[in-house]
Amino acid sequence: LIVGTKARKAFPHIDVKTLLDLLPYSNTGFSATGKYYRIKDIEDIGAEWAIIKKRASEAETQEFKNRKKSETEQIMDHGAFCETWDRDRAALKRNQTREVKEARANELFSKLEALGHHPQDVQDFRVTNSASFNTSVALTEKRWEIIRPQLEAVVESVKSQRLQRERRQIVDQRQHLAETLLKDYDIPSDIPRAFRKPLLDFLDSVSFQSIIHQPNEVSVTASDFQPALDALPGLVANAAKEIKTGLLQRMIDGGATDIDPSSIESSFDKIPLATSVFFCRCSHNGLPVCGTDNLASHRCYPSSKTRPNYKCLYHDHRASNVVAALLAAANMDASTTAEQMDDMDLRFHCPGWLNQPSRLAMNWRDAVRTYRMALWFAQIEVSDQLQAGPWEVFSPEATAKIKEREMANMGDERRRFRCNTCIHVGWLRRSELESHLES
Repeated sequence: LIVGTKARKAFPHIDVKTLLDLLPYSNTGFSATGKYYRIKDIEDIGAEWAIIKKRASEAETQEFKNRKKSETEQIMDHGAFCETWDRDRAALKRNQTREVKEARANELFSKLEALGHHPQDVQDFRVTNSASFNTSVALTEKRWEIIRPQLEAVVESVKSQRLQRERRQIVDQRQHLAETLLKDYDIPSDIPRAFRKPLLDFLDSVSFQSIIHQPNEVSVTASDFQPALDALPGLVANAAKEIKTGLLQRMIDGGATDIDPSSIESSFDKIPLATSVFFCRCSHNGLPVCGTDNLASHRCYPSSKTRPNYKCLYHDHRASNVVAALLAAANMDASTTAEQMDDMDLRFHCPGWLNQPSRLAMNWRDAVRTYRMALWFAQIEVSDQLQAGPWEVFSPEATAKIKEREMANMGDERRRFRCNTCIHVGWLRRSELESHLES
């Protein structure tokens, strides 16, 4: 085939402009608007036309044109008729196929539902699109016996997925109801926040899960969770004991000798003491984690889902020796808590430390941090000296001057601060610190 617009260049020796009107054409080709002619037809009529132009008269030439036009019109009319017939035939066949498919589908739906299958499962697209279902062959009893096992297997698979989906939706709704009740529930308890697990953590307890996973046909309302809510105070108390036990076990593992493993509950009151020094494995600043308030506000990276597990903490009995030396220097007994030390906010120094000519003033947490940094850098002599002391306490007048000097550099814009929780945040200026902590 060749499109008419290119025939003149392809056949320069033929009067294409005159002869193309005498030939049948087709619209089938790369161009949606062009007329396509058979190359052989152009060559044949070109040869005839060359002979007629040489020998025939004008009347014979006109008669040739009329004859070719008549033949072309008959061919084109027949082609249009065949095209219409073929299109109508295809439409009729499609309608017949659709009718057979619909009749077959309705019959299959009836048979599968008669076997006890749910209409929603039977009419699922995975069933209707299966090879055994989606065909235009009329359904016979013999054919039904052949495809029945295959169809039932697909229907059972669809049913299983539907039941799982419905079950998951029901469980999620009950879970959301329980979460709402826990968020609104207030437990009157004297347990410090450091040892209280978030209430949502108790959603995994048996008392809640047994209600959440009731059968689908059981209607679960807020009142059904009341027994589980009534059991919360006991669960919170037991969880607090587990947390305290874990912290004391870390102290034992860290070398603490004043805790009896056989009656560990009798040592719960040691956790708030200033000598109960913990460090965070994820911390970059080396500050100790001491006291219930400090434990409650402690965060580390990566943060766990349940806050008060404190799996990141470890105890160092040698750091406790440093605190004990500080308490002795301040004439305070070993029962002093970390909060009491923070409230007094004393300033200490270690005379002769590293033979320094000036006295380095530190609060009690900085003193413990200095010991830890000495261990990091393997400065054994320094760490031993900080444990043994002797430590001295600055007088109230000297302490006031020290604190005044500490506050004198508030306008310092150097990047001197780093967040211990947000590991991806760099060093911050003092002016940036407050907004970062608020965010």
